[in-house]
Amino acid sequence: SHDPPFLMRPQEGKKLKKKDLTPLMEKIGKRLGETPDSQYEKVSIDLSPGDRIIFYTDGVTELNNSEGDMWGERQFARLILQSFNDGESLQDSMKTLGENIKSFRNGHPLHDDVIYFMFECAKNKQQAA
Repeated sequence: SHDPPFLMRPQEGKKLKKKDLTPLMEKIGKRLGETPDSQYEKVSIDLSPGDRIIFYTDGVTELNNSEGDMWGERQFARLILQSFNDGESLQDSMKTLGENIKSFRNGHPLHDDVIYFMFECAKNKQQAA
């Protein structure tokens, strides 16, 4: 019941735009564990070195500040794309996202879970992500 994760795939000599965010949602089915007899189909995707996937709950995009403004998917997408296009490391991208969420909230209480994490396909055999 959450938004699908996004795949960000580097493109030689090109900055990614919102249209380049690929939602990973091949199959639509019941929520994980919704009923004891739920069945799911396995889907796979080939990843290339430098590909990044970001998972997040709807609490990230539906985050509100004390004025009642919602952070929104547009701001979220802008931030993760900028970080990716600027060549930030996975750790720096996570830090940037966290700092922006904290700054937007400005101490306003959370009303939903705010969970996000990223994976990056290693660029070489020595790198682990």
